[in-house]
Amino acid sequence: MPKRVKRITIYRTDHPWLAERQAALERLRRRDLVGVARDKSVSVSPGVFAERLDAEEREVVYKLLGYAWDRRYPLIAKRAGMVGGRAAVAGRRLPVWQIVGLERQGYAPAQLMAEFGLSPDELHQALGYARRHREEIEQDILDQERSASLLAEVAAR
Repeated sequence: MPKRVKRITIYRTDHPWLAERQAALERLRRRDLVGVARDKSVSVSPGVFAERLDAEEREVVYKLLGYAWDRRYPLIAKRAGMVGGRAAVAGRRLPVWQIVGLERQGYAPAQLMAEFGLSPDELHQALGYARRHREEIEQDILDQERSASLLAEVAAR
């Protein structure tokens, strides 16, 4: 059995939210994407993001891992403590702002997919998320530029 991801938020199978999603939880368990311990606590396999998940399965996995997401872009998620809580390709720690920044520098879609091992769906959703959440992504890019500028200033001293 694969090693499981540790979580800060622990859900048990008898949690009311999860109890309503027992069918999805069971499908994930049968595919060895989640584990259920004797004490009814649930753990998630690190390989879960490499698998195709239906909407209900994805909701269960994201909730278990503490992700927030926009249902229109299910392959893009946010999680406190990962990439600064910014929008990223789920399970990859690849922020949307970075994809957008490279696209602006002239990277073609095929280059972006090859560079980061993205599927066409992941790239499409990242760029769609960026268009729909333009202000958020622009702020993320600006924050990164400021950080890089400060680091360069400190290094120059």
